[in-house]
Amino acid sequence: MDGGPRYRGDIEGLRAVAVLAVILFHAGVPPFGGGFLGVDIFFTLSGFLITGILLREMAEGHFSLWAFWRRRVARIVPALLFVTLCVLAAWLVMAFPSELATLRGSGVAAPLFLSNLFFWRNNPYFAPLSEVQPLLHSWSLGVEEQFYLLYPLLLLVPLRGRYKRTALIAAASIASLALAAAFAAAKPSAAFYLLPARFWELGLGGLAAAGLVPAPRGRRVRALLAALALVLLLLSIVFGGAWVSPFPAALPPTVATAILLVAAEGSAAGRLLAIAPMRAIGRLSYSLYLWHWPILAFWRLFVRFELTPGTQVLLIALSFALAAFSFFAVERPLRRRLRKGPPLPVLAGGALACLATAGLAYAAIHHPPHVRRLPPAVARILAVPHKLRIPVDPYDPSCRPAGIPRQTTCLRIVPGRRNVLLAGDSHAAQYWTALVERFPDIHFLVSMRTACRPKGGSIGGGGRCDRRALEALDLARKEHVDGVILASRWWPDEAEKLRPVVAGLRAAGIDVLVVGPVVEYQPSVPELLARSMLAHDRRIYDDGRVPARERLDRAMAAIVRGAGGRYFSAYRAECPPARPCFMLTATGQPIHFDYGHLTPDAAEEIVAMMPRP
Repeated sequence: MDGGPRYRGDIEGLRAVAVLAVILFHAGVPPFGGGFLGVDIFFTLSGFLITGILLREMAEGHFSLWAFWRRRVARIVPALLFVTLCVLAAWLVMAFPSELATLRGSGVAAPLFLSNLFFWRNNPYFAPLSEVQPLLHSWSLGVEEQFYLLYPLLLLVPLRGRYKRTALIAAASIASLALAAAFAAAKPSAAFYLLPARFWELGLGGLAAAGLVPAPRGRRVRALLAALALVLLLLSIVFGGAWVSPFPAALPPTVATAILLVAAEGSAAGRLLAIAPMRAIGRLSYSLYLWHWPILAFWRLFVRFELTPGTQVLLIALSFALAAFSFFAVERPLRRRLRKGPPLPVLAGGALACLATAGLAYAAIHHPPHVRRLPPAVARILAVPHKLRIPVDPYDPSCRPAGIPRQTTCLRIVPGRRNVLLAGDSHAAQYWTALVERFPDIHFLVSMRTACRPKGGSIGGGGRCDRRALEALDLARKEHVDGVILASRWWPDEAEKLRPVVAGLRAAGIDVLVVGPVVEYQPSVPELLARSMLAHDRRIYDDGRVPARERLDRAMAAIVRGAGGRYFSAYRAECPPARPCFMLTATGQPIHFDYGHLTPDAAEEIVAMMPRP
């Protein structure tokens, strides 16, 4: 208990619960659907420990802001910089040049404790999968370090009396909780990454430390309360994945954690949390958290994306081994040494080390050393993603195939021609140019927006998506368009909702053609192709294919035909029955330029097999 008045084994055990939940969730070990809530448990623990330290030192009259920040630097910075440098070195050696982009910003942001801001602002539609971004988990350290920087200043607001500070923490926490609730639906990324929407979790721990909710005096009542809180905590870790956003998913485990912090000491639940194995894992929890995610990301990118049970055990064991090394060789010795040093030199040295690591990451990623030479054919494959993008900007004023059109200018009926509406998301946009070129006699109206899928009788994904889609479908019915093509990145839970969309259009006398899901790969087709070519092993490519898309294709075919529409299987066009899936187009391009979007040549080949709309 860093800087606390006494050591509590149950708190070390809570750290163990938190880190184990996160690791098992990230490794895909069932049944920990809410394991991501381990981060929220950590936040509440941090708020409790830090508030206890600050209030005690302020009450005793020997609080020093510089000494407080020195302890934070000693606790957090050495291990983080060590892991960041190791990740950077391994990435430069193992990754293709095209994959270095996954570290371009996060490698700089992580040592500066700005990762949460970076990932909040830099999560574009065509970004690499989160599972292969090796420093993604550093967002939570950004939240904590920003809290450590600002929170003492909040408590230094000139107020008399301990309880006025408690009221200040409570007010800030309530405001943060309200903000989190508001952001949950409107701005989910901000709710996830930003300190203002996360402060309430840390503040809840602070309120527990400040004694706002005192522990029950009766021993049996405390024991029962602690036991119920521990059960609630474990149930949250198992079933918390049913919630979509940090709010309200984080409420049960953070409240349970706060109750355990005030009631578990000396109880049966507290003794269970304080058993030796849990204390040992708790001591390693910071290094475990730092190491587990890069190990999983490396394996998923460089070996195989899907983790088998044996692989899960192996990677978790490797995480423990590296965490133990990091703890005993870096984290603990440097923490002890830095905590004894003069505050200002330690702070200055920590800041310089962070800046130097960020500068090194920037230089290495933007001007990478030539570790290996790639064969020209492999280099050409890897260059494809940099040259191609689907035009997905719905505000482009053009209605030509060079850019996806504006709704107001591209939903116009042209008399005397066959008018067909193409609607959906970027998986519809990828066919647009090829459709225009193959069917020059057809006038295509377009209604496309990123992540807008047929849903609940419309083509949309909520809010502006649904309004735009409903306008397009209303126009299709009122203006009597001749046909509608629906194409999107379909999801299993939305497939059945496609039935009323198709049936409604057919009832209006409109021909409907639904283009099914494309084949998808994890993490990215060009990199899988390149590794297959270098190893002369097609299995590397085939192992990356997502099997669930084939099952969805079969289910959707039955749904669409049952509703009276026509169905075209893009999956079977790429993976014919009883034949291997195509790896390249006739021109030698990859079929996809990322996980599943088609390259232009592939889109032409797929559209050539489509029935006339």
